[in-house]
Amino acid sequence: MNVFNARNFDEHKTAGHYAYTLPDGSEVEQWESPGEHYLEETRKAHTNYSTYRMFYFDTKSLMKEGEQFFRFPIGIWRTFDKQGHVIEEVDHDGAFRVGIESLETIMRETGIEINRRGNGVGVMREESPSPTYTVFFPNVPGDDSAIRFVVVDGISGKIVSQVVKQRTKD
Repeated sequence: MNVFNARNFDEHKTAGHYAYTLPDGSEVEQWESPGEHYLEETRKAHTNYSTYRMFYFDTKSLMKEGEQFFRFPIGIWRTFDKQGHVIEEVDHDGAFRVGIESLETIMRETGIEINRRGNGVGVMREESPSPTYTVFFPNVPGDDSAIRFVVVDGISGKIVSQVVKQRTKD
């Protein structure tokens, strides 16, 4: 059973937060909500994938876990009771026939790498009114004065629209 290491967290936290880097370059951030829960997010090295975990505050046992891409939930997320039994499963990819790996391939074919962190690319997805991904990035590499938005159908994988919008000056 996964258990939160509260002793290590308490030794290193500042204002209820602790962040550190693993030897493989993954970044771990932990937060506490006293009396409620602990949160832990592990961002995989140099990618936009992360693992999200929530732990019960009193028992330190795992409450919820799942994977994220650009901080939106993907795959099956599980919720556990305090004894470690699965009490709920939610499939966040259920409405989508095109998964994240397929989206990576579609965008790579257009010259855009969506899984390399820090390259100015972002991804969002929506289920309603129909499953879509929106990928956005500077229209000209290194110049964020205009942003290109590419909408990909989450069922067929086809690019359904591309729009370039100029950023407004603040």
